[in-house]
Amino acid sequence: MPGLPVLTCGSCDALLLIDRGTATKVGESGTVPFDVSPIQLGTTLLVDGVRGEIVGRERWGWDGGSWNEWLLQLPGDAHRWVAEEAGQYMVMAPASLHAAEAEKLAELGGKGDAALGERVQVGLRWFTVADIKSIRCLASEGHLPAVVSSQLSGASRIDLRSA
Repeated sequence: MPGLPVLTCGSCDALLLIDRGTATKVGESGTVPFDVSPIQLGTTLLVDGVRGEIVGRERWGWDGGSWNEWLLQLPGDAHRWVAEEAGQYMVMAPASLHAAEAEKLAELGGKGDAALGERVQVGLRWFTVADIKSIRCLASEGHLPAVVSSQLSGASRIDLRSA
């Protein structure tokens, strides 16, 4: 077990929170569909010279389709999310935001497509808003860092690209 706090049950689709050796059902994980992606649970990847293993997946949807985000567990309890779009893979790391940065991203999320192409600074780096979608979680599997129920919907997803 990778030491992550959330586990999905492959037989009953329960979303389980693991705390001090006790599993508590906190929601439904949904059923992930078969996927032809070369990335699957157990796949090992090398990122920035560090080898990790895919231990979880979330399936997200929007009005135009769906996609996977795979959780890559790295040594030292670090993790990254791996996603694929049009044959290109992205490795995403958590970012700590200052209040002003979080407010700016929330504002951009509310603008929808009108924000496409806008530039935003996060820390010392500049990014361009490449995509904004209203999304919903369809399903999940494996180990996860946080509870995201298959009932979650209406969240905004903002994709930023390095400027």
